[in-house]
Amino acid sequence: VAQGSGGIATWSPDLPEAGMFGVYVSWDADPGNTSAAHYRITHPGGVIDRWFDQRVHGSTWQHVETLWLPAGAGNLTVSLIADGSGGGMVNADAVRIGGGDNLVTRSGERPPGARLWEMGAVAYTQFNGAPSSVYDPFGNGDGTDPTTRSRWAAWEHPSGEDAVYLSWHSNAASSTARGTITYFAGGGSDAPSSEPAECSQGAVTGSYSLARSVQDALIETIRANHDAGWQDRDLGTACFAEVNPNHNDEMPSALVELAFHDNATDAAHLKDPTFRLDASRAMVRGIVDYFADRDGVPAAYAPEPPRHLTLRHTVAGEVVLDWQDGESGAPFGDAPTAWIVETSADGRVWSEAFSTTDREATLTPAAATVQYARVRATNDGGTSFPSEVMGVRRAEGCTAPVLVIGGFDRFDAGLLPSRAAPYIGTVVTMQDLPRVNPADLVVAAGEALDQAGWAFDAMSDERLLDPDLDLSPYAAIWWIAGEESSGTSTITADQQQVLSAFVDAGGALVVSGAEVLWDLDAQGSAADKAFAEEVLGATMAADDAGTSTVAGEGVLAGVDLSFGTSDGARWPVEYPDVVASTSPVLARYAGGDVAGVRGPAGAFFGFPLEAVGSVAARSQAAGRLLTALAPEAVAAGEGGCEVPDPEDPGPGQGEGGERTPLSGVDLA
Repeated sequence: VAQGSGGIATWSPDLPEAGMFGVYVSWDADPGNTSAAHYRITHPGGVIDRWFDQRVHGSTWQHVETLWLPAGAGNLTVSLIADGSGGGMVNADAVRIGGGDNLVTRSGERPPGARLWEMGAVAYTQFNGAPSSVYDPFGNGDGTDPTTRSRWAAWEHPSGEDAVYLSWHSNAASSTARGTITYFAGGGSDAPSSEPAECSQGAVTGSYSLARSVQDALIETIRANHDAGWQDRDLGTACFAEVNPNHNDEMPSALVELAFHDNATDAAHLKDPTFRLDASRAMVRGIVDYFADRDGVPAAYAPEPPRHLTLRHTVAGEVVLDWQDGESGAPFGDAPTAWIVETSADGRVWSEAFSTTDREATLTPAAATVQYARVRATNDGGTSFPSEVMGVRRAEGCTAPVLVIGGFDRFDAGLLPSRAAPYIGTVVTMQDLPRVNPADLVVAAGEALDQAGWAFDAMSDERLLDPDLDLSPYAAIWWIAGEESSGTSTITADQQQVLSAFVDAGGALVVSGAEVLWDLDAQGSAADKAFAEEVLGATMAADDAGTSTVAGEGVLAGVDLSFGTSDGARWPVEYPDVVASTSPVLARYAGGDVAGVRGPAGAFFGFPLEAVGSVAARSQAAGRLLTALAPEAVAAGEGGCEVPDPEDPGPGQGEGGERTPLSGVDLA
């Protein structure tokens, strides 16, 4: 249809199950199409608008957004609207929701049980609309992934669009070689004469400069964050398929061989999600440096995610979210200049955001309702990943009786989930980062407290040491340790002192986590051991219960506290501690080992309560525990409010803190 004609195409699917879904669109590219086709996604969190140039990038799938969507009909509508004023045609071809299983047969067979996102480049590019010259260039039905990737880049790349091609591999040699090398094809007008062409033609000009920038950024980052002696193997030249200009002569190309998978030390780094995150950031820095150097402009790097959040009631009757900046300066991003606040009623479906130039914002949930929030940092270089999720249930007064503390910051290879891969006949570990650490376990506690009717605040565990923090309004603290362990310290010595003072003043403390006793009792200092025994009322009987099946006892009698993924847990929990204690038992693992006790300060569980799959069970446990541990507390919250000074507009609302809606802003 013609732009401005009022034409519209709409599709609303009936989703078979709830989950995270990618939304993709496709069009038939044509010079007569519009440069700003308007796609509108309506979902439970609001409306998202995106615009695409339909003159290019046609006949394949273009990612629009990834969303949490409930099952059923009416939860998602994708519309293509011909409301532009620039002329041209709007092409409504196809919409795709999710990934699904692999549908491509290669070499006469299709791997059984393989999901689309697990496929290599040959199957994936065929599925995504590429011609056979990309995935089967020799016509023998058996293309190779490296050749396919570079050919795909050239096919998908519109003529004249400014682009680079960067691929990364792991390396192999003699099991003793280590370090990082970045290759290009040799040649090109920017390359030194000592780097001649390795293929029948020289590399696309810029390939050497791209490889140089990426290699330098990688070495700087790895040495700063992981291994000061990391070997810089410099640049290499080769006519590898990934960088061969005969396959892709349209853009500068480079290939990173990040580390050696046949060397035990390098391989351990390759499996570490933090190493991979840092390496990915470094490659982005290298690409930014390449363009900045080429164009003679200052480099601008996207900021790191905000951290150390709190979301709390104030004595003035407001609910205030505040945060601190992530690290900045090489090898990290630049400092932020503004922040984007996103809110949610359930911690999964996120609403339209607003921006602020303050490091805090006032939220307005209604009394007895829950609101979750997360923050992204922005600057001229881009937008960060989101922060950890915080939550609050608005009290009927000005104080909430419960403080939830998010203490699960661990992010390492020990948390990688495993699963069977029948198409290769083995079990593999997956870099499935939301299952390594979801960064939203406050939501699991919030669901439980909300259904039990308890108002709460929440904060990151680092903020427990704020010198102006007042814990006196709280009757109880629920410390979420997840799988935090000795490598990152479950509860530091300084935090132990604050918690001990809170308990001594009459507060109740609930601590749950799979590695708390391993850290404090088995591996801890004398002070750690004393805190575990005297405050938590527990020592470690065994490091691994060997089961995720748990039944409540005492005040939790009849509550199924099982926390396996088959029970609905959000992530796989390993090594739940077996508890030794003379305190009353609150929960037992299948087989009879003690899983939780009612200690002198409150309650301790050797597994994460926040991992219990059943929301109803979590809610029962939270309600019964708090009623028993804090009998004088008013669940709904109470306390008089101080009237704010009319001369003081409050946090996030005065000069420099104006909220700006973000409708139409691409936060990808």
